[in-house]
Amino acid sequence: MFNGDADNAPNDPAHGQAGALELAAAFRAEFGPMDNCTELMDDGKALCEFPYDDEPGVECAGPFYTKTAAFSIPNEDFDATVGWMMLHRGSYDILVHPNTGCLLNDHLEWSLWAGTKWPIRFFFP
Repeated sequence: MFNGDADNAPNDPAHGQAGALELAAAFRAEFGPMDNCTELMDDGKALCEFPYDDEPGVECAGPFYTKTAAFSIPNEDFDATVGWMMLHRGSYDILVHPNTGCLLNDHLEWSLWAGTKWPIRFFFP
């Protein structure tokens, strides 16, 4: 998952939403075609993409302060997809986390970041 928000890009004009969408499109081109993820806790059997249109704090973007581009990655695709994203992320910050069903631990304790670690919220209105 990676966050695209122009307010968080003091030195990189491509760090905003347009650049995040370009990075997501490049990821799809490299690893697609892929279906849309149908539920928050996807079963992990196939690579899929969560909707980018979810507003921060809503649905799949619940714990985030910005819109996010997010993908569910099956274990067998982890090395290739995460390795590719780490090499091609540019100045974007990437969060990689498991989906064990323990949302708090998945995002805060068992995750890894490339770039700057962003605040995560677990208060849902």
